Amino acid sequence: MSTPPARGEALLYAGFFPIGMSTVLLGPLIPELCSHWRLTTADASTLFLPFFAASAAASVVSTFALRRSVVLGYGSAGLGALLLPLVGWPLARWVVILIGLGIGLASPATNVLIAQRHPERRGAALTVLNLIWGVGAVSCPLLFAAFLGVVDFRGILFGLGVLEVVWMVLLWRSPALAEEPAPSDQMPAKAVAATDPRPRSPAGPLALLAVMFFLYIGSETALGGWMISLADQVARSGTIISMLIGASFWAAFLTGRAVAPLVLRRLSEPAVYAAALALSITGGAGVYIADGRGALTLASALTGFGLAPLFPLTASFITTHSSRGAGWAFALGSLGGAVLPWATGQMTRFSGDLRQGFLVPLGALVVLAVLFAGYQRWMDGGSRRKT
Repeated sequence: MSTPPARGEALLYAGFFPIGMSTVLLGPLIPELCSHWRLTTADASTLFLPFFAASAAASVVSTFALRRSVVLGYGSAGLGALLLPLVGWPLARWVVILIGLGIGLASPATNVLIAQRHPERRGAALTVLNLIWGVGAVSCPLLFAAFLGVVDFRGILFGLGVLEVVWMVLLWRSPALAEEPAPSDQMPAKAVAATDPRPRSPAGPLALLAVMFFLYIGSETALGGWMISLADQVARSGTIISMLIGASFWAAFLTGRAVAPLVLRRLSEPAVYAAALALSITGGAGVYIADGRGALTLASALTGFGLAPLFPLTASFITTHSSRGAGWAFALGSLGGAVLPWATGQMTRFSGDLRQGFLVPLGALVVLAVLFAGYQRWMDGGSRRKT
């Protein structure tokens, strides 16, 4: 009995919940590993480099065989989650590579598959997909907080690993994914003319969009990752208030992703991107100048809301130009997620003030706006040449 295409696509959407959890897994996991293995924070922090490096490396090749990448990605991430509680400290640095490889294979390939299935509404479809990713990412620390009193971290990792392995089997057995749609750079001429009236070579815009991905993911990771620490410095009201201020960023982020598909019914993807980027820069500036917890909470929420649609819309732009060549753009984005938070920390150490460190992601968003303006000029020029 065959699986309807809609069910196969539903598997892709639902599977992004555990992928979101796996992407942010090290955050809530590291304190538990430090306690379990008697590690220092500096020792445990060395897990990030192999994790993100593996993810970036896998992203480069993920879009050449989409179905295979998705299936292998879930299997690798699930195997890593199952093995991590069973190994000792030195081997953990190798096991997290499996999780990173899984994310790097599954995430770009799933984005491209969804984009190919919705050529007329890529941005909206990818926003829904990445909303589910965001729910998984936000749920991960909440699940740790809720279940650590019942089971230890090994039980949580076991549950996540089993879920991802089950999803690997479901996707592998789904006939709906057996025949992949043609990549956007191999679509029929009529379809290309309708959806992508641009010059043939995608190398120039893809390079520009890859740098935009680097800046966006780096900015989002730095702002979201350092927000609670900044709240501690600015609000001076205790851990609970700081956590709530940090939560306002992610709550608004999820709200923005939920609202974006509705807005995209009325406005074009470039228009929504420009408006969202303007909101995020305004919010980032507000975070930088905020001098109280009320102002910081508002600015944090505005920043999260503005950032929300930028990833799926950038992915939409990339897959419009090329599906097969999109992997390295996702890889560069993953690298941004490692570099900009580190640069924020270095700026903080140099200046002695975390507020000054926030100039790194804020400056990156300003550069992103300049690059987006250049991308739009290229798009407009290509359209004029076609006419």
